[in-house]
Amino acid sequence: MRNQVETTIQDVVGTPPFVGADKFTYVRVTLKTWLMRQGWNGKVISTMTSTEVELCYTDFNASVELALKYGQPALQMDRGRRFASAPYVPKDAGVIARVQRKQRFGGAPISTAEEQDETAVTEARVAELVKAELAKIKPVEIIVKVMAADKVGEVKGVKHPKLPIIAKAMASRMTNGFHPNIWLGGQTAAGKSHVVEQIADAMGHKFYVHGAMAMSHELIGYCDAGGTYHPTGFRHCFEKGGVVLLDECDSWDPAVTLALNGALANGVAAFPDKMVRRHKDCIIIAAGNTFGAGATSEFVGRNKLDAAFMSRFAVKIQMERDPRIELAIAGGNAAWVERVTKARANAAAAGIKHLIDPRHSQAGAALIAAGMTMDEAAELTYLAGLPEAQRRTVEGN
Repeated sequence: MRNQVETTIQDVVGTPPFVGADKFTYVRVTLKTWLMRQGWNGKVISTMTSTEVELCYTDFNASVELALKYGQPALQMDRGRRFASAPYVPKDAGVIARVQRKQRFGGAPISTAEEQDETAVTEARVAELVKAELAKIKPVEIIVKVMAADKVGEVKGVKHPKLPIIAKAMASRMTNGFHPNIWLGGQTAAGKSHVVEQIADAMGHKFYVHGAMAMSHELIGYCDAGGTYHPTGFRHCFEKGGVVLLDECDSWDPAVTLALNGALANGVAAFPDKMVRRHKDCIIIAAGNTFGAGATSEFVGRNKLDAAFMSRFAVKIQMERDPRIELAIAGGNAAWVERVTKARANAAAAGIKHLIDPRHSQAGAALIAAGMTMDEAAELTYLAGLPEAQRRTVEGN
């Protein structure tokens, strides 16, 4: 009969939902049950730390970020409140003992939200808490100091968590007076190109981009039959200053990367028309899905890059996708982003080699804003091209 003691989640935890939780050892067991009632996968929950599990119950903002991180349903506070006050039969001996002690000394489990005292969370209070927590999601403004011109600029738009460290790396100078060359590596749609452009704009620098290249003249320019030199963005940046992004650099042909070696290391480079010295405000950034080690199961078109070339990029920064940025580029459509991230997690768990990235969140949100349903948007984005069996797995059916 001990296991038939009936109480509520709220009574066991001792506080209203999303306000606080006491720290006894039974809390994690109870909250795991609560998370599973919200639709979370038990195996996923078992990989989380105790702090993360408690944050899901006590902090709405954190619960949304953790849901996106682990590809689980975003928690609904109202659902959590109803569950917290619903009848609950605990299995954990510590929980049962505490409830029995409380009953023995005059306390009784709270059965409904209406029976709580005046400090309890009402539906109006829940709405107020949600609004307050959502207000905290505003991006932090980052100020970048440009050492060369002693200029302070403000970075505009949604900020990637790695933006401050990238900004500091771009603004730093070595003993020879040049900025270090930087390599940004990471998954697709991790914000590599965007963050470099944001910082360049804040610095007041011109921004140049070069994509994948197969021949060296695409980078250093060429002289035509009449002897006229045709420059490139890289040449302009190298000679006059600015920020140049060498995008998809791990897919470049070796002939191009070898032609770049001298320019990256020596402060002077041979161009078709003349020798050019590197400008003190020339900042060179390379971006790729790898760190030059070669193709992976996901990125089969990536080359193994020469060690001498990679050594020129002494600063290497790993870029990860950020759920707040994914939500921002999807226009704040949380329901759609939740569906995409859950599909991504399902595909990964099943070993399905199918890329589902934030660009699907961005494009699908645009389709939905244009009048399509979420099912229609899914058909045209992350489900496109998948066999029927894999489609069911990705959708969790």
